[in-house]
Amino acid sequence: MNIEISGKTRNYIFIAILGLAMITFIVGYSLAVAQDKGYKDQYIRYQQATGMMMEGRFAEAQVIFTQLDQGFGDSYQVLYKLGICSGGTGDYIAAINYMQRAQATRPALVTDQEFLVKYGQFAFMQGDYGLAKAYLLESKKYNSSPEATKEAEGYLQEIESQEKSGR
Repeated sequence: MNIEISGKTRNYIFIAILGLAMITFIVGYSLAVAQDKGYKDQYIRYQQATGMMMEGRFAEAQVIFTQLDQGFGDSYQVLYKLGICSGGTGDYIAAINYMQRAQATRPALVTDQEFLVKYGQFAFMQGDYGLAKAYLLESKKYNSSPEATKEAEGYLQEIESQEKSGR
């Protein structure tokens, strides 16, 4: 089956295909620019919340972290920082929950000394001395930060005191 197409018809078909390709490119580019803007906005908010957290403004930072979009807000970094913010506001149950979720999302966190010390600290503050002791002892294996090691040893001494006093 041969279809004969004259030069003029062939040119119209070519122009139509070229026009469709151009429209597809323009729409795709517009969507990509909008997506990039969304990612950039999320990143700026994340950095803003991280700065607040570093300044000790945990409640304000926590609000921003929880408002991050799905996907970005479910990253282990955000969950870890939400744990720190929750602990900073005194909500140790939520802090432990966020730390568990961060660890489940990124199992390699069990080799991060500072993560282990924070987790142990929150468990200690919640009164779960067994969990606290386990994480604090594990943190001493990674000795990447003298400050974290010193902090872990302080909590371990407190736990030992609690155990000796029978609490």
